[in-house]
Amino acid sequence: MENLNKLFEVLEGQTQVYKDLLEVSKNKTSVIIEGRVKELENITKVEQTLIFKMGDLEEKLENVIITFKEELQNEDNNDAENITISMILKKLNGQPKEKLESQTKEMLRTVQELDHTNKLNSKLIKSSLDYIDFSINMYGNLKSDNNGSYEQSGDIKGNKSSFFDIKT
Repeated sequence: MENLNKLFEVLEGQTQVYKDLLEVSKNKTSVIIEGRVKELENITKVEQTLIFKMGDLEEKLENVIITFKEELQNEDNNDAENITISMILKKLNGQPKEKLESQTKEMLRTVQELDHTNKLNSKLIKSSLDYIDFSINMYGNLKSDNNGSYEQSGDIKGNKSSFFDIKT
């Protein structure tokens, strides 16, 4: 029962981190849309902290799973090497089983929503980068259109140097 309590504790922690990541990702969406680069940097730092926290929880989960594996091996179970939450659920009854099912469903819903939000953010970032690339290319094309042209006075329009290296 102690291992089960540790499992619940770790899964609750993971679910909370996923919820925190989801909230951060939703905030990131508006920051990307509004082009607030400095805030995007801060959000990335928060995400990194949460990812490190998730790594710690994953390590704790591995330790709990190892204990479950040992218990299953003691029961002479051939599937002990590839233990899953589903296998643990089969061993449980009553309230512990319901609690584990509830926790795993909540975590799954949160992860799916996080995945959806991250895909949206990725598309928004790609669109922003495409727009920037398009703008740079347009500027480069406008600049290059002036090469070799004559001004009304008969002088040749000169190449003005640019601060940016334009793609060719």
